[in-house]
Amino acid sequence: MRKLSLGETVKTYAAFAGVATVTLDAGLFLAARAGLDIPGSAFVDLPLSVITLAGLPASIHLFTRFMHQVGKDKTSIVGYEDNGGAPILNRIKLTANGRSAGTLLAHSVPSIFGKPEPAQPERKPAAWWIQIGDMPVTIREGELVAFLEQSAKRGKHQFSQTYWTQTRRPAMPRQRYDAIMLLLVSAGLVEGRAAGASGRLVTKPRHAITFLKHESRYAVS
Repeated sequence: MRKLSLGETVKTYAAFAGVATVTLDAGLFLAARAGLDIPGSAFVDLPLSVITLAGLPASIHLFTRFMHQVGKDKTSIVGYEDNGGAPILNRIKLTANGRSAGTLLAHSVPSIFGKPEPAQPERKPAAWWIQIGDMPVTIREGELVAFLEQSAKRGKHQFSQTYWTQTRRPAMPRQRYDAIMLLLVSAGLVEGRAAGASGRLVTKPRHAITFLKHESRYAVS
């Protein structure tokens, strides 16, 4: 079945309602001339009923198309460990008479005191995958840290779009600027951002990064 365009859809439903209304009124008029007792309200009520019946599926159809279009423009933000995925295990090769005798996991090798050394927590950098419409952008922790630290030094107009995407050298690509600001604003880390106001960071850069990585809705998973 051919999918109608929006204009064709509206015209189809309008044509159906118009033709059905005229046909119904004409039929009622002929019935009245033939001597049937047709109340005057029927000439209005019945055509309005037809228009309503025709408009209801049209409204549902157009609403469905609208929600589908809005759904395509949704933004997605996902935090993850940079270079993460399946962990890479460090292995220690054991040799016997110059030949490989197998491997042991590093954390299972006893220390010189006869006890396994406690595993040290590994601080892995984070990254955020941000999709605006059909444009996915990856923002890594190092880039975000540098952005926030330089923004904090600016004092006023910390997140000025003109500065970051035009004045600054090298200028930041607009899509990266938009992605970073979407992440910060969505996480509630920027306040006072509105038309003519670039906004400001609500906390220190390092606290903002910690919050994003571990406590925000976009925490690293």
